[in-house]
Amino acid sequence: PAPPTGSSPQPPKATARRHLRRGGSPWTTSEPRRRILFIVLDDFWANAIFSVTPTIVVGLIFWFAMRAIIRADRAERQAYTEIEAEERARFEKLHADPHE
Repeated sequence: PAPPTGSSPQPPKATARRHLRRGGSPWTTSEPRRRILFIVLDDFWANAIFSVTPTIVVGLIFWFAMRAIIRADRAERQAYTEIEAEERARFEKLHADPHE
């Protein structure tokens, strides 16, 4: 028998293939314009965490970088202070008044 013509529904696989050709997502066949990059997040808290995470990660990277810079500066200032104190002591020892 010939397949029925008119408004009969297509098989599910053909409908899904046509939907994907139009740029739809395989997860949401009922909403062809909705495109989500990796996963479907319909939960409010999952969306909130997903959107805040990059900001937190970038903030942590910035914090670690600034912490390293400040610690390096502190160590350099301490070393410079020690060297300067040694040089002042040596200078005063060489240029001390021998009559005192």
